[in-house]
Amino acid sequence: MSEALKVRLDSKLAEVGSVLDVEGVLAVDDFVVGDRSFSAPEGVAYELTITNTGATVLAMGSVEAELQGLCDRCLEEARLHLTGEVDALFADDPDAFCEGDDEEEIEVLPIVEDMIDLTLPVRSAIAVEIPFKVLCKPDCKGLCPHCGQNLNEGSCECEARLAAEGDPMNPMSALKAFKTKDRTGE
Repeated sequence: MSEALKVRLDSKLAEVGSVLDVEGVLAVDDFVVGDRSFSAPEGVAYELTITNTGATVLAMGSVEAELQGLCDRCLEEARLHLTGEVDALFADDPDAFCEGDDEEEIEVLPIVEDMIDLTLPVRSAIAVEIPFKVLCKPDCKGLCPHCGQNLNEGSCECEARLAAEGDPMNPMSALKAFKTKDRTGE
């Protein structure tokens, strides 16, 4: 079950420049990125430093997680060890920081009832590290597109058969049947 990572801004962070270190593991159900889903059975480990900067509260640190999902080539289980960086800014009035024409907009999260919610920044720091192509191993051979055989477990006869007969999925394979004159005119 997913949980929230909320930190109360108590007397430890009352003065400008005050620092609070927090660490632990955030339990998460899953990460959904596009049409893919990943689980994090051991949660997301975090080590963060929270600083009172005066008008804002800054949370910075690192996160680490072991994700499980499906390999994009063979559909077997793939494991990913990911690390990321958290850099989150909180304010009582986040809208006050959104005015301006900066090319790089800074997302400022709200401080609600003297608490900051670090759940989204911690989850996002891992989610952005998920690669576009997830593989069970770097040299994964994938599945045969004709018979579905997992080529990591063994070969199939499709390649040899298609070389002899032609590939019905390849529209250019029909060109093999055409006879051409050789250059000598015979």
